[in-house]
Amino acid sequence: MGEFSQESQDFYAPKLKYFVWKHILLSKTEKEIAVCSICQEKLPYRSAKTTSLKKHLERKHHDVLTKDVNCDGGKQLTIKESVSRSQKSDAVALPLSQNLIDKMICCDMEPISIVEHHGLRVLLNYLEPRYDVPFRKYTRERILPDLYSSTKTKLLNAIQTADSVSLTTDGWKSRATDNYVTVTAN
Repeated sequence: MGEFSQESQDFYAPKLKYFVWKHILLSKTEKEIAVCSICQEKLPYRSAKTTSLKKHLERKHHDVLTKDVNCDGGKQLTIKESVSRSQKSDAVALPLSQNLIDKMICCDMEPISIVEHHGLRVLLNYLEPRYDVPFRKYTRERILPDLYSSTKTKLLNAIQTADSVSLTTDGWKSRATDNYVTVTAN
């Protein structure tokens, strides 16, 4: 069978660097469906998870996969280039992994599920392809409790060292009828 046209039906090729996307198209209408452009097989796809897509290519199109192993057009990186790229990646990934996403969740009152949103994953993959965004369960069980306890410790220290503190409170209800209370200390 020939290659599946990218304009065929309602599918598009994501503009991502990972070699899988050279041969896999995503549905414009059904967000959990992908199609192999080589054999036209419909594949299940969950946002930002390419393991099943890669396994399909390994099982059914091994010959194509071996051509794509080196995605830099056949040019292997020198040791110096590889180390330089790795150091740059670590320098960017480290601050990302150290609470920037969970601070965004807290400051912007985002749902924890935002870490699984396709748009955020695509953005972070574009900014730093080697960074793995933590999943919701890990964020909820590990990252946010650590952020909570460190913020609580800082707050308690600030209150204990202050000469005086003035408190104000405000309460409101969201459109979704969630109740909120804000406490401000000056």
